[in-house]
Amino acid sequence: MITMTDRKMCRTALLFLLLFLCGGAVFSHPDQKIIYPGDWPYDALTALSLEQGVLFLSGTPLTVRRFRSMLGEIDEEKLSPGGKQTFEKLREYLDSREFMSFGTGSLRFEVGALIQPELYLRTNRDLDFMYGNYRRRSFFEVPVSLSFSPYITMEMDTGVDQTRDAVYRENNYMNFPYGETYNFTLPHRAYLSLGLPLPKSSGLEFRIGIGEDFIGRTRLGSVILSDYMKDLNYSMLSLYSPVLSYSARVMQLGVNRYLYLHHLEGRFFKRVSFTFVEGVLVNAPLELRFLNPLMVFHSFGAWNDYDDYNRENDEPDYDNDESRVGSFYGMRVEFQLFRYGRIYGIWALNELQTPGERSSDPSARRPDSFAFQGGGEFSLPLAAGRLFFGLEGLYTYPFFYVSRNERWSFYKPRGGNTGGIEYWTGTPVGPDSAAAALWAGWEAGRLSLSCSLTFLAQGVRSGAFGKGRITVFDNYVYHPARQGGTYQDTLLTSPTGTAAYTWQIGLSGTWELKKWLILSAHPGYQIIDNFAFVQGERRHGFEIALSARFLPAELKRLQADWN
Repeated sequence: MITMTDRKMCRTALLFLLLFLCGGAVFSHPDQKIIYPGDWPYDALTALSLEQGVLFLSGTPLTVRRFRSMLGEIDEEKLSPGGKQTFEKLREYLDSREFMSFGTGSLRFEVGALIQPELYLRTNRDLDFMYGNYRRRSFFEVPVSLSFSPYITMEMDTGVDQTRDAVYRENNYMNFPYGETYNFTLPHRAYLSLGLPLPKSSGLEFRIGIGEDFIGRTRLGSVILSDYMKDLNYSMLSLYSPVLSYSARVMQLGVNRYLYLHHLEGRFFKRVSFTFVEGVLVNAPLELRFLNPLMVFHSFGAWNDYDDYNRENDEPDYDNDESRVGSFYGMRVEFQLFRYGRIYGIWALNELQTPGERSSDPSARRPDSFAFQGGGEFSLPLAAGRLFFGLEGLYTYPFFYVSRNERWSFYKPRGGNTGGIEYWTGTPVGPDSAAAALWAGWEAGRLSLSCSLTFLAQGVRSGAFGKGRITVFDNYVYHPARQGGTYQDTLLTSPTGTAAYTWQIGLSGTWELKKWLILSAHPGYQIIDNFAFVQGERRHGFEIALSARFLPAELKRLQADWN
C-alpha cells in the first residue's frame, strides 16, 4: 500500500528529475563542439567576414568557441539588414541546444534528431550524380554528445543511413536504406574534443576522431587537404589566437599508412593571411619521431631508413629503392583588401627533383608533381539579402598525389564498412587535370537560390570514372619510376592520353518553410566528351535531387514559446 509519505517522496523525486532533465534548457552549444565541414555556419561566417572586411583564420574545422570569438570581431551595427539577419541566425544557432538536453552545471548529455528524406532522379545511369557522396545526407541522424563545458565534448552521429557506395548503385532513388545499402547506427563522425581556453580569444585544443578535415575554403576541394574525403581517422593538437594558429595532425589512411601534417597560419592587418603546410606519408607503423610538433619532416631523410624493415618483413614487391615515404608541401595566401570580396591562391607539391637528382636513375624518372589553385569569392548586400558569386580554377600535374608505390601515395583506400569508396586526400578532381568553376546566387531571409557552371578536363591518370574507386593504380606502370616507366613519361603535361571533358550546370534552391522544416531542390545537367577516356564517346543527362529537413529541436522550441 502506498502511503502519503511515499507519494510525497515520489513527487519530490519526480520534481528533481524534471529539474535535472530540463537543466540543459538554459545552456547553449558546448564550447568544444566541432562544427562539421560543409555546414551552413561556415557560409554564414564567410558572408559576414566579406561584408565587414575582416579576414578570419577559418580555413579549417572550427569549434563553437572559435566561432563565437570570430563573431565577436563583427560590428553588428555596421551590417546591412541582410547581414544582421545572418548575424542573428548564426548567433542563435551557437546559443541553441539539441532536441533533448539533460544536465546539471557544466556537465551535459544531449541527444539530437534530424529527419532528412531525399529523392534522386536521373535520365542517364552511366553518369555519376552531381549531387553525389559529398552532399547527400543521412535519412535519420541522431547525434549524441556528452560535454563538460568549456573543456570537453564527446560526440558521435548515429542513426539510419546508407553505405557510402549507395550513391553509385544504378537503382538508388532515395536515401532511405534498404537491402544492401542498409547501414544502421554506424557513425561516420565521432570525436573527442578537448580545449583549454586562454585570454584574448586564444586557446589550446586536442581532437581525436573520425570525420572530415580541410585546409583552405575552396569550391573544388582544396588541393592540400579536402573535406571531400570521408571517414577519415585523425588526431590534431592546435594552438590558436585571432592572428596566429598552429596545428600538428596525424591521419590514418589505412593499416600502417599515416599522414603527418604541420600547419601554420598567420593573419596580418585583418586583411591578409599566409598558410604553410608540411607533411609526410609513411607506410609503416606509427613512429614517435613524426609526432614531434616542431620538427621539419624532410630533415629526417626518412626515405633512406626502411631497407632493413623491408627485408625483415619479407615484402616480395619491395626492393631496396622502396622508400615507404611520400613528402608533401603546401602554401596558401588569401587577401581581403576591400569589403565584399576575397581572393586566394594555393600551391602544393609532393615531388620536386633537384638538378643533381635528375642526372641518375631512378631519380631521373621521378617527375615534379605540383598543383595550383586560385579564385575569388564575393558577396554584396542587396535589399534585405545578399548577392554572392565567385570563380575558381585549378591545375594538377599528371603524377600529383601519386608516389612510386600506391602504399605511400596520397589517397585513402577502401576499408572497413565505409562502402568501398576511395578518396584523394585533396581535391576530388584528382591529378592530371584542369578545372574551373563559376557560381552565383542570391539569398534573403528564408530563401536561397544559386547556379553553377563547372568544367573539368581530366586525363587518363586522374582516377576518374571508377564508380567510387581510384583507377590510377589499376595499371602497374602508374608512375615513371616503376619498372617499365621511362624518362619521357616525366615530361607529360595534363591532361594526358585521351582526356575526358565535362561540363556541368547546376541549380539549387532552398526554402525555409518553417524553422523546423527546410525544403530544397537541386536540378542539374552534364555532358561528357570522351567518356571513360574513349575517343568520341559522349554521355549527357539531366538529374534532380529533392530533399526535406525536419528539425524536431526547432519545433520543440516553438512549442515552448507558444506555451
